[in-house]
Amino acid sequence: MTALDQYSAMGDGYMQSVFSIINQNSGKLNFKALYSRMAENGSPNKIALYRAIAVLTKEGRIKRVKGIGINGIDYFYHDSALCKFKARVQGSAGVMA
Repeated sequence: MTALDQYSAMGDGYMQSVFSIINQNSGKLNFKALYSRMAENGSPNKIALYRAIAVLTKEGRIKRVKGIGINGIDYFYHDSALCKFKARVQGSAGVMA
């Protein structure tokens, strides 16, 4: 059993609660806001939250997007199904020869 399988089996309910909070507030949450929401629900464990975010990102259910926060550059969490970001196409697509 890999580490990823252990964390997903251990905290499936916890990951579902993290995912539901991200789904409700898609694009508006950074880690600090997500941690405070989880602490309000009675689970103030940063390590478990980091692991849940890592597993949800690896599964493709959420995306981590870099943006401008209050104190500089921060990462915001988006639901992949609701996320409308497109990957940038590298190359000379808009350049005429």
